[in-house]
Amino acid sequence: MHPKIYGYKTVSYFSGTTGFITVGLLIFSIGLLPTYYFLFGVSILFLLLIVFTTHYGLEINVRDKTFKQYLWILGYKQSRIHSYDLIEYAFIQSSKVSRTLYSTATSTTFSSRVYNGYLKFSEENKIHLIQASEKEAVLNKLHFLARDLKIEIVDFTDADSISILP
Repeated sequence: MHPKIYGYKTVSYFSGTTGFITVGLLIFSIGLLPTYYFLFGVSILFLLLIVFTTHYGLEINVRDKTFKQYLWILGYKQSRIHSYDLIEYAFIQSSKVSRTLYSTATSTTFSSRVYNGYLKFSEENKIHLIQASEKEAVLNKLHFLARDLKIEIVDFTDADSISILP
């Protein structure tokens, strides 16, 4: 018997650049454990547990035709339930992202292409699931969702849309 509720971890709550800081704090807090500052080290480890595990997710109940996007914090899911009539397809789009760095004398702009994965419902409703700099990372995440929900993936990254079956 197939499950009626599918759950997916979509993206971390904290950005990837937070990882460098958290690894440094992890080493620092472990060094504090055998010292007089034991409680300070434990409190930092608790905060790091929150940083490493907090994430966004999606839960789809195919029997009741409801879904919820949630924020997961230490086992607590903060969310609202939404209903849908039909899940049409999952799709991927690309977009250009520009970042400008300013200094006192000059500014520099960096541009890159990012890929976004969405889930399209029969209404005018779509939800954003994932963003990554590599197309394959987004397609891999969408593939699991499409296989479970028995829907197709549509690739809108080129001029022509391409349908990909899971």
